[in-house]
Amino acid sequence: MIGEWGRTAAEKLYPQIDALQRKLEAPHGGMSQEARQAVQQSIEVAEAWLALYREFHNKLLKLAAKQRPTDAVLQARPVKGHIDHEALSREFMTRFPKIRAALAK
Repeated sequence: MIGEWGRTAAEKLYPQIDALQRKLEAPHGGMSQEARQAVQQSIEVAEAWLALYREFHNKLLKLAAKQRPTDAVLQARPVKGHIDHEALSREFMTRFPKIRAALAK
């Protein structure tokens, strides 16, 4: 869940960070020194926010790895009744568009 939140935040923040950096790189850009500092601080806050997601995700992965024995075999619960494979495929294709793109190739 944290990984998904981080990806969503990255999809929203990276374009904004890029736009702000282009504004800073523009010669004089019509901004005062105070405005330039505020834009730079906004970039730093956004980058720190994304780093927080990455660090938290990595720490959770390490914690999960420590708690699970390496020789344990994970098994799924049996499913009762009929499985609608087409509906299941559609659900996974909407949840994981990159897999769908890779399969299309």
